[in-house]
Amino acid sequence: MSKAIKMLVDQIIEDLRDRPNDFKCDEHYLTDDTTGYKYWVANGIPFYGVSYPYKLGFGFIQGWRFTRALDKWKVAKYLETVEEKCQQICEPQQIGTHHTTTDGRGTLR
Repeated sequence: MSKAIKMLVDQIIEDLRDRPNDFKCDEHYLTDDTTGYKYWVANGIPFYGVSYPYKLGFGFIQGWRFTRALDKWKVAKYLETVEEKCQQICEPQQIGTHHTTTDGRGTLR
């Protein structure tokens, strides 16, 4: 069984790297929107595993490999979010331009 679990974790790691936007993570689950699989990510490394459509624990070694890949994915998602927020904040906002009329009064357009 451990060879099959290793192959499964290898595939998850590859999927996290190749299509990171297809995954969502909450407090308890990492969900793959493409396949519909849910992975349990709560309670620590020894408890990580497939939760849906079947239950299969990864064990300690494969759980450790999975958590390293998951942490990298979380950091990448966080940095992506921060970059988007920085771009929104740093973009110059054009509120209006000041124009002067012939009689000397300023108007905003």
